[in-house]
Amino acid sequence: AALGHPPGGSHWSKEAQALLPRLQQTFFEAGPSAEQGFFQDRWFNGTMLPVQGCEGYAALFCEVATQEQALAVAATLSDPERFLLNFSLPTVSKADPNYNGRGYWKGSAWLDQTWFAYRGLMLYGEHEGGSSMADLAQDIKRRVFSSGKGFQSKDPTALNEHYDPETGEPIGATHF
Repeated sequence: AALGHPPGGSHWSKEAQALLPRLQQTFFEAGPSAEQGFFQDRWFNGTMLPVQGCEGYAALFCEVATQEQALAVAATLSDPERFLLNFSLPTVSKADPNYNGRGYWKGSAWLDQTWFAYRGLMLYGEHEGGSSMADLAQDIKRRVFSSGKGFQSKDPTALNEHYDPETGEPIGATHF
């Protein structure tokens, strides 16, 4: 029920189901190989932005992707030349010419965005054929906790706003 109003909940559920195919068709861009692809933003004129960023894996968290699209996003995320870096997933692909792992939103890793990817991969990993996505989610989690500063049991480093995705070095605001 939408905010305690059952008829409204039914209406909005139908609207969401009607919108879902449009989201899948409009924002998914096939990758350079048949098994890769990513959700990306579009300009108002309809052309795709040439940037792969955290919005691509947010589609998994929001359960917008088809199973095939989710597998393609996972294949893209598992590419160490783009996303699967030593510590965590960058907010922008490492292959992007504007990537800066120590920047703000041009490549650094944010824990909330990493969690969105982790949770989305785990959700799709529960579906048929998705075990590789659950494995990738566990690999991302392992990388964060083994490489990041402040994630080991006796490391007193406070949580930070964001991190260098390659080294796990804290950057940005401390005690975040």
